[in-house]
Amino acid sequence: MDSEEKSYVKVTSGLSNMLNDDDSEFEYPISTEMQMREGRYTSGDEIGRGGMKKILLSEDKLTARKVAQAKLLDSQNDQKTESFFREARITAQLQHPNIVPVYDAGYDREGQAFFTMKPVGKKTLKNYLKENQLHDEFYYQHSLELFLKVCQAMAYAHSKQVVHLDLKPENIYLGEFAEVLVGDWGLARGVNDECLSEELLVEDIYDEHSQHGMLKGTPGYMAPEQIEKSLGKRDELCDIYALGAILYEMMCGKRANSAEDCKDLLKQTLAGKRKRPRELNPKLAKSLELVILKALEKDRDQRYQTVKELIEDLHKFQEGYMTSAEDHNALKSLFYLLKRHKQLSFLLFLFLISSSIFSSFLFFAKQKAVELSEVALIEKIRAEELGQLALIEKNRAEEAYQSQLQEQAEKEAISKAASPRLVNVARTDLGRFDYESALANARLAVLWDPDNEDAQFYLGRILMITQRFDEANRLFQGIMSPSFPRKKTAEVCSKYAQIKINDDLFLNVAELKSLLKDTRSSFVIPVKANESMKFLIHIVNYAYTLPEYSLEEKMEIASLALQLTNPVKGDMKYSTFESQVDIDLSNNKRLFTLDVLRKLPIRKLNLSNSSIKNMDSLMGSSVKELDIRGSQISGYSMRLLNHLEKLVLNKKQNPGLNLRGVEIIRK
Repeated sequence: MDSEEKSYVKVTSGLSNMLNDDDSEFEYPISTEMQMREGRYTSGDEIGRGGMKKILLSEDKLTARKVAQAKLLDSQNDQKTESFFREARITAQLQHPNIVPVYDAGYDREGQAFFTMKPVGKKTLKNYLKENQLHDEFYYQHSLELFLKVCQAMAYAHSKQVVHLDLKPENIYLGEFAEVLVGDWGLARGVNDECLSEELLVEDIYDEHSQHGMLKGTPGYMAPEQIEKSLGKRDELCDIYALGAILYEMMCGKRANSAEDCKDLLKQTLAGKRKRPRELNPKLAKSLELVILKALEKDRDQRYQTVKELIEDLHKFQEGYMTSAEDHNALKSLFYLLKRHKQLSFLLFLFLISSSIFSSFLFFAKQKAVELSEVALIEKIRAEELGQLALIEKNRAEEAYQSQLQEQAEKEAISKAASPRLVNVARTDLGRFDYESALANARLAVLWDPDNEDAQFYLGRILMITQRFDEANRLFQGIMSPSFPRKKTAEVCSKYAQIKINDDLFLNVAELKSLLKDTRSSFVIPVKANESMKFLIHIVNYAYTLPEYSLEEKMEIASLALQLTNPVKGDMKYSTFESQVDIDLSNNKRLFTLDVLRKLPIRKLNLSNSSIKNMDSLMGSSVKELDIRGSQISGYSMRLLNHLEKLVLNKKQNPGLNLRGVEIIRK
């Protein structure tokens, strides 16, 4: 049996094994994607541990910053791994100052699932409540500010159709610089996702009130409908109930549902019976007590329907207005009006008293006139004092406004300074053929400095590479520059924006080949020729990544691209093998670069007796078998081919060459 037959038997056997194995790639898509990533974090000290994961304080070697690295304890469990990555993805999509940001996720070199996030320290709201047993006026004001930040985070999450379902003091982190961060989104789910939470089980509790004996959440903070499904959906109102329970504990020093036995705790939650907050804390304002009780209503229809409503009532309480939780009447409205305007109320009261006294004095004898003049003088002095106070307040407001303007100017200056750096990051991403990251960083560079013409132009180029011609054309129209190369690029973009008016679609093969030719000729100045070739290379390699083109169409594109970037003629010789190709470029002495083939799914590549001198242009490609007999390619450059399995050489070519994991055949 010759080598070709052996190879065929080996492939057929491997294919049979693949077909017999369970196809976990489609059952667990997120986990499969994460296996494509390589680790970049150092191992650190363990700073926390839960039932599913442990937290390490690690260092990101790329950014040189400290990160909290969450690692799954049981990476062999596919369902737990999928749930672990789902928590990472949900949290990463919630970009808010009061939500723990997730930076990255994937598998480390040992194949253990992880995601990284901002280190939040060990202090939680639970610690804060233990440390502050004496409740003075400052504590109430500070606690309300902390709670409002939690509410803002949840209002944002709900606007993104995500509910937490496990809010409690232990999941709210307090930073040393007044940061308030909501974390531990392990039970989070989409509002309309009925089955998601079934996969995110944190704690299973059996109880006669629960459906199927399964509960998800923390008793005491769970809404009644989380315990008994017949009471309603698990949606935003569950988080509002948990917020009410947290505010109850912050204002009263004790939990709203505080039975010691778990079963009794669930019964208490379902019954909705608890002590009113003012029974535990008589100093608590009546209006704030009603806000807390409305958030904890057992009847979902009587509860706050959105977190924004809760926030608005808390702001009304702080500013002295009547909340929606109170019974409205004219007398109470007058009371709040006078409470808000204490100085004006005092002056009005003073005026009425003065008028009464003045009228009485008119009735009495003339000798009382001196006393009236003294009273008038006192009033004048007080009015002048109030005027001075008003002037001081006005000056303070103006100073605060000027400070705000200065702060805004400083932020804009920082953004403008960062924009060119982001352009360089996007340029680096493009050099690594990472088109999605390059596009994201270029968009961010334009967002941070809309006046940065280089950022706009570079974003336009990347949009053209990814066939978003309509968006690129609109961007180029706003760049008023007489630069000749940019004008040519804009003309090419305008042409294909008219051909493909929908950026959600892609060019057909004939249109794409026409684009390659137009790109090759768009730079007529010799010094720009290399820039034009790079542009063409990226257009081609991005097209290889699109499933909209068949393998035969990709080879047709590759054949043209090879001719446009090398002085070669004729079509490229190749054959297909399943979803890969075998390419023969042997005996070609006019071949200088293979950059246009980098993202092509190549299985075998024959470069024997060719003029290629190194494999830099195919770094990271999928080539498994390479024939370089009679060529001048160095053995060192072979190390750039990460997937290489077989290398064919002459008997005297590269003596002593040894590549780990690569079979070297000498003919």
